[in-house]
Amino acid sequence: MKNPKKLYDKKITCLNCHTYFETKKPILNRLRIIDSETDGHKIYKENSPMLYEVNVCPICGFAFDDRLNNPLYEDDIKKLLSYFQTVKNFEQYCQERTIQDAIRISKLAIYIATTIDEPKTLRGAQYLKTSWLYREINDKENEEIYLKKSKEFLEDAFENEDFEYFGLRLHVLYNILSETSRKLDLYEDAAKYYSKLFRCSTTPNYMKQKAQNNWLDYNNR
Repeated sequence: MKNPKKLYDKKITCLNCHTYFETKKPILNRLRIIDSETDGHKIYKENSPMLYEVNVCPICGFAFDDRLNNPLYEDDIKKLLSYFQTVKNFEQYCQERTIQDAIRISKLAIYIATTIDEPKTLRGAQYLKTSWLYREINDKENEEIYLKKSKEFLEDAFENEDFEYFGLRLHVLYNILSETSRKLDLYEDAAKYYSKLFRCSTTPNYMKQKAQNNWLDYNNR
């Protein structure tokens, strides 16, 4: 018996050059989660959706996902001119991807989002996902670098943006910041965000229980 198909071709229009192209995406009902970590990272048996979240145009190399908040304006394209002139070896990213492909693509997306000044909420989320990709290959040094950037941007978003507009719930943000602070061994920050998470009225009981266990383990080291 043949193995069931795990990927399909999704039709996409590039936000920069308006080229119509197809790119691989996982078939969601065939995904199998084998573990869920406390900061939101899900580990899949194969074909993690995280590998395919960011689309890459095979013509111009523009990297974007469905959450890109603003259309590209003429000024944005001018800012990205250097990127379009120098980005290379991106044509294969519409096919099946490796985790190394996904790491490079995620970095391209961060570069673009920074250049066109996308909201801190979205950039913080992309830094977090990049740290998860490094975690999956046990690259602790780079995982920590991107965790720190994620924390920095999400704290800025907490203070200055309507992060819930982008689908990030308050208790989820508290959970990310508390778990990130714990992983970075920032005790005072961890204590602050765990306290906010425990007191937040929308925090689900299962999340509170996991967070309480992590906080107790962290305190009892």
